Amino acid sequence: MEAKKPVIVDTNILMSSLLKRKSAFLETLRSGEYQFHICELPIIELFKHKDKIIKYSELSEDEITKVYYFLLKKLTIYKEDLIEKSNWKKAYELCKEVDETDTPFIALTLELDGLLYSGDQILKKHLKAKGFVTIQASCHREHREHRDIKSLLKKTCLVEKDVPQAGKTILNALHEVVDTQNSSSV
Repeated sequence: MEAKKPVIVDTNILMSSLLKRKSAFLETLRSGEYQFHICELPIIELFKHKDKIIKYSELSEDEITKVYYFLLKKLTIYKEDLIEKSNWKKAYELCKEVDETDTPFIALTLELDGLLYSGDQILKKHLKAKGFVTIQASCHREHREHRDIKSLLKKTCLVEKDVPQAGKTILNALHEVVDTQNSSSV
């Protein structure tokens, strides 16, 4: 049996799973059918926007916390420091015209030779035009019936976890990597 490529998930997919009561992504994640990866950035972005998530979510605050824990438990978190500088540079070049904050997701996709799972239609269209072909439009099965989030949460338990504090922003770090690459190639 052929191994499936790793799937790199961006923040908007994770955000959606915290906002909606029925989530095919959460169901697919629970099934173990795919190997999903995130970089460190979405953990910080979701934490930073927690008040908005709570305000607009169909879920209670307790349910959001449990789903967030479930995501952290099931997703493979890849340390951004381990991504090769060449992949950072390629990713930045691919993203800079649309949204350079998407660079970590593209860099990780390149690093793992994986598929990008994003709901950002503008980004996907731009990347395709640039020849970036490892985009997965929808990696989860379409479900005729979605399980209610409460039944999914029964399979998880909540424990207190510290959320790591962000050092300097990923964007500043990214600019440093690109500047270093540009100066070393001169």
